[in-house]
Amino acid sequence: MAIAYSQKIRIRALELIGNGVSVSQVSRAFKISRPTLYRWKEQRDKTGSTAPLKSQPPAQKCVIKDWNKFKELEKSQPGQNSKRISSTVGECQPSYN
Repeated sequence: MAIAYSQKIRIRALELIGNGVSVSQVSRAFKISRPTLYRWKEQRDKTGSTAPLKSQPPAQKCVIKDWNKFKELEKSQPGQNSKRISSTVGECQPSYN
C-alpha cells in the first residue's frame, strides 16, 4: 500500500526542487521515489495543490436481479439503455465475480 506523505513533506520537497536541488538528491534525502516527486510537481502545476487525491474504487458491474421487472420497464421506456433502466429502479447491484 502506498504511503501518504504529509503536506509539509510534499511542499518542502517541491520547494527544494524549485530552488535547484536535483530530483534525484531530493528523492534520496526524503526516501521518496522520483516518479512520486514528478507526480506531485505535475499535480501542483495542474491544480495548485499538493494535497493527496481522493482515491475512487473501480466501477462495479451491474447485475439485474429481477428480469421480469426489467423487461416490463424496457417495454415501457423505449429508447433507454439497459443500464439506465436498471439503475432507475434500483435493480443495479454490485457484482464481485
